[in-house]
Amino acid sequence: MTTKKKRPRAKKLPRHYKGYMEFPLVGADTHEQFSLSTRYFGDFDHIPTRRKILGRDRSYRVELHLRIIDSTSSGWSIVDMTPDRALNRMQLAELVHYIATEEVDKLIRSKMPVNVDNSYVKIIL
Repeated sequence: MTTKKKRPRAKKLPRHYKGYMEFPLVGADTHEQFSLSTRYFGDFDHIPTRRKILGRDRSYRVELHLRIIDSTSSGWSIVDMTPDRALNRMQLAELVHYIATEEVDKLIRSKMPVNVDNSYVKIIL
C-alpha cells in the first residue's frame, strides 16, 4: 500500500479591503439612531466583512466633509484628520465621537458658514 504525498498548501494572500463609511455630524443622539444613519460602501456594506475589517488594528484615512454655505455660492471643504497610527474599533469610535462633538462645537463657536446637517465624517480604508 502506497501513501500519497500531500502537496503543501499555497499561502493565502492577505485580503485587501476597499470601501468607506460615512457618519453624519448631527441628528444621531442615541446609538441606534447613529447606527441607522451611518452609510456603508464597498466591503463595509457586507456585515460579516465589516466585522473582519474592524476586528483588528488598521490604518484608516479620516476626513471631515463640511458643507460650506456662502452668500455667493455653496461647496464642500474637506479636512484631513487622519491619525498617524493604526486604530482598533474602539479607538476609531472615540475619534468619530470626538470629531462629532468637539469639532462641531468649534465650528459653531467660530460662526463659520457651515451647514452641519449635511456634513459628515468619512472613514476610508
